[in-house]
Amino acid sequence: MGWKSCFAVVGLSLVACDASDSASMDFTVVDSAGITIVTSPAVDLPISYAVDPLFSLGASDEGPESFSRLRANLIGSDRDGRIYILDDLAQRVVVFDSMGTFSHSFGQGGEGPGEFTRPAAIAVSGGGESAVFDWAQKLVFSLSNGDLDREQAGFFVPPPTGAKHLGYFGDRLAALVTASGGELLKFVDDDSELGRANVPVTEMISYPACPQIRLRLPPIFFPSIVWASAEAQLVFNSWSDYRIDLLTPSDTVSIRREMGTRVATVDSVVTHLEGRPFSVGSAGARCTIPPREMAERRGFAESIPWIARIGIDSGHRIWVERTPSVLDQPGLIDVFEPSGQYRGTLPAGTEFPLVFLPNDRVGFIRLDAFDVPQLDVGRVSWN
Repeated sequence: MGWKSCFAVVGLSLVACDASDSASMDFTVVDSAGITIVTSPAVDLPISYAVDPLFSLGASDEGPESFSRLRANLIGSDRDGRIYILDDLAQRVVVFDSMGTFSHSFGQGGEGPGEFTRPAAIAVSGGGESAVFDWAQKLVFSLSNGDLDREQAGFFVPPPTGAKHLGYFGDRLAALVTASGGELLKFVDDDSELGRANVPVTEMISYPACPQIRLRLPPIFFPSIVWASAEAQLVFNSWSDYRIDLLTPSDTVSIRREMGTRVATVDSVVTHLEGRPFSVGSAGARCTIPPREMAERRGFAESIPWIARIGIDSGHRIWVERTPSVLDQPGLIDVFEPSGQYRGTLPAGTEFPLVFLPNDRVGFIRLDAFDVPQLDVGRVSWN
């Protein structure tokens, strides 16, 4: 289906109007060794939607909404719409009901059973079981209604990319961890492997702009694992190609678009890094490495990965954000049906949700005048 759209953005609301014609999108479905491959062409079909604001959480000086950080690894939701926020600095989890009203909190600082020392990531199952990774204790705590069920020791160290760390696929907990030679996506209960990204081992490199610093970093644009999970779906990408593997309890689907290769050059790397220059050091003595120096000294992969982020909404649709040309700028967002069929692409500049919630709701980060984050929750309606 072809679309012609016009858009207006006001606050949280993204409003669109559209007119469709009789054109249709061609896609192919092939069965290969038990894997269904769904391939769509590269042409983008604009789609439209609106987000109606519901409520906001955070930006409070005290109480349950006084959390000072929000990111994907610090938030989750169960199938009843309760929102769980890991307040890592306060060493607790605060829970709000589906209307945004505070319900309860659990956890406290310490090294005893169920106590947090340096909590770094949370995942929540549909049934409300939560898993919290504690960086200092190297433990994953599994809790039901805030009560400790079990502690699991093991190698759960997340990769340095800041990617999603923990997620539930049904009642099984999956984790993205640093592994020998790269990154590993695995089930926690039996260490069975879901996906792997091999990252080349590099030497320590010095940078003239920061002569006191030597860093060991993978080449820029080298593919890392991008993934998301829900009750009946787990999706991931570990390639430069436009490819997402979708796992369900009964099937495996490989979703692809014929996008070709985005060749990486020094200039494209410099443009990408200009959105977020690389800084190292403490708050009082930070040193910034210029993008061109970083590109030339650190090196880069031959091609730019297509996929930066993946999400699954309550309708089981898959949202894919493409790697933007400039860091910290939104990339184009493609939406796929649960079958893997390409639905269309949202308008340029559309923000990728921080969290997907039940009943077609999503949550976005907003910063106040003092850069304190709050969560704005709204309901998506498709036009």
